[in-house]
Amino acid sequence: MSKTYTTFGAQYGYQIIHILMNNNICTEHSTFPSHSKHTLFYPGLIICVFLVSNLFFPETIDGQQVVPSTRGSVKDPFGDFMNLGTKITEIPYQSSIKGSGYLYENWVMADVMMAGQKEIFRDLMVKIDVQHNLLERQYNDEIKLLNASQTISFTVKSDKDTFLTRNALDPNYPNGFFKVLYNGEVRLLIHYLTDIKKANYNVALDVGNKDDEIIIVNQYYVILEGDLLPVETTRKKLIRQFDSNNQVGDYIRDKKINPKNEEDLINLVQYINTI
Repeated sequence: MSKTYTTFGAQYGYQIIHILMNNNICTEHSTFPSHSKHTLFYPGLIICVFLVSNLFFPETIDGQQVVPSTRGSVKDPFGDFMNLGTKITEIPYQSSIKGSGYLYENWVMADVMMAGQKEIFRDLMVKIDVQHNLLERQYNDEIKLLNASQTISFTVKSDKDTFLTRNALDPNYPNGFFKVLYNGEVRLLIHYLTDIKKANYNVALDVGNKDDEIIIVNQYYVILEGDLLPVETTRKKLIRQFDSNNQVGDYIRDKKINPKNEEDLINLVQYINTI
C-alpha cells in the first residue's frame, strides 16, 4: 500500500469538521472563548472531531494504519508462519545433483552377448549406466535392466566400441564395464566408475557450482601376462611400473607419455606389443 500525507480517517475528519461548523455543533456549546466560528482549531472542536472520527473510523489512529496480525494462520512456501507485512524477496536456491552416470546420453544400438548360454542378441537399443553397472535395453516399449554380471560383452555399432565384463576377463576383476582401447597380446582397457563432485559455490564471490555433480571417472588398465595392472597416473610412476624393461622406460621418456592421455597410452601399448 502506498503512503499518503492524509490518512483515510483524516480525510473524513475534515468533512466532519465542515459538517459540525455548518451546523454549529460543538462550537456553539463550547466553554472556550468565542472566536470566529470558521476557525478550525478550537480545542473543543478538535476533541469532538477526534472522538467522532475514531468512533466511526477506528482503523486509523494518529494517521497510521493498523495491520491485523495473521501470525498463526498464514504460512510461507516453506511452512513457516509469517506476518501480513512479510515480503518474500527471494526463494532460497534448492541444490540438487546434476549430471548422470550414462556413457551415452541417448540410446545406442548394440550387439549384446549374454552370460550363461553365450547367446548374442543383435541390434538392441541400450544405454550404459556405469554408476549402477547396468545395461538398460528397450524391449516391447518397456525398459529392461541387465546387470553387468548378466553379460559377457557388447559392441556399440555406431562407434564400433567393444565393452567387456569380468565374465570375459577374470572373475576377480572389478565389476562393471571395461572398454577395449587396444586389443593385442598386451591389452589396454578403460574401466568406468562414478564420483560425486561436491558443490563449491562461494556466495560472496558468486563463483563455483551450486549443485553436486555426478562425474565419470576413467581408470586405465593394462593386461600384461594375464595380470590386470592399473596404469599409474604420473610419468615417473609409470616408468617405475615398467622398470623391468628398459626399452619401455626409454620410450615413455622420449615420447613424453602422459598417462592421463588416452592416445598416449594407446601408443605406449602398441609399442609394448612390438618388443
